[in-house]
Amino acid sequence: MFKDISVKEIMNKEPIFIHESRSVEEAVKIMLEHKINGIPVVDSEQHVIGIITLGDLLLKATRSPLFRLWPYGSYTTTEELMDEYKKIIGTSVTEVMTKEPMCIHEDELISRAAEIMYDKRIKQLPIIHEETLVGMVTRSDIIKYIFSK
Repeated sequence: MFKDISVKEIMNKEPIFIHESRSVEEAVKIMLEHKINGIPVVDSEQHVIGIITLGDLLLKATRSPLFRLWPYGSYTTTEELMDEYKKIIGTSVTEVMTKEPMCIHEDELISRAAEIMYDKRIKQLPIIHEETLVGMVTRSDIIKYIFSK
């Protein structure tokens, strides 16, 4: 059914991404605005160097002493608390991203993408062509394709 179809047939051909010089706050705004779980982090040549997900941020935040102490910490204002939170999660996306994320070439089969997502327990894969980001494919994209046939 989908074993002979490449990911380029179902990928989002206009992937949302963030440049490595941008802030975590900007990444969060983009993810929330577009209702996506994560975005690839790219360098100046649009090579994927990382991926940042809401899960990464949640994990980093909940493992911090700030989360375990709050609301009983010594912060008197919400602004103080948020300033401390920003220090914990980092100011640059490169500080919190998953480095060297799993990517897949645009000519790989959908079945291979599904296998990688299952094995690695990830929800999306950046799609590359000659090291350059050209698309994204998610679990939902694969499921939609399978059930549309």
